[in-house]
Amino acid sequence: MITYFIFSNDLILANNLSNAILKSNSNAQAIGISKTLSKSSIHSCNTLLPHVIIATKSMHKKLLDKLHFNYYSIIIPQNEGLVTLPITNKVKKLTRDIRFSQKLDSNNFKKYTIAKLEKSKFNVALSGTRYLLDCIMYIYANPYYNLNRTTMKNLYWLIAHKYSINTDIVIWNIRTAINEMCKYTTQKYRTDLYGLDYGITTLHIIKAFIISN
Repeated sequence: MITYFIFSNDLILANNLSNAILKSNSNAQAIGISKTLSKSSIHSCNTLLPHVIIATKSMHKKLLDKLHFNYYSIIIPQNEGLVTLPITNKVKKLTRDIRFSQKLDSNNFKKYTIAKLEKSKFNVALSGTRYLLDCIMYIYANPYYNLNRTTMKNLYWLIAHKYSINTDIVIWNIRTAINEMCKYTTQKYRTDLYGLDYGITTLHIIKAFIISN
């Protein structure tokens, strides 16, 4: 499913365009339409993360500093007579590429996860934090992976194989990153986020990050 948001000071044009997109693309979904770059519309985009932003050229330039995620830009041409067909065809082409939305969703989740790791007081400069990020991204990409203490060993092996290192190195570095995080967070903070204060493992962190997203 491809999602889109339209910014246009001509609401009649925007609504007609959205209707045309939905009529010709059963795999497309409108997130919203806004006449201006209002706080509410920007908040909606940053929260719902539409795959495609359709707007005028001037609006696209202003959105660069306001939208904090990856998306595909489609410019509304100045000639209103040439608006509908080219844009609906572009969206239709995107809906046929399954990898397009998956790649955007993955990139945005990775960006979100890095920001959350930093907010959670993980040192992103540490190798252990990078390995932890890899673990989270692997589970995100494989939602049916049976996550438990036993399968975690296989996950560590996959990360070790990626970097051509020993699994013990991966585990030790992740543990170091977790210990560093604990130094800069309170007992209440850790308990609220991970469900416990002491003995936090990779498994606890992955579940906290994946489930809360």
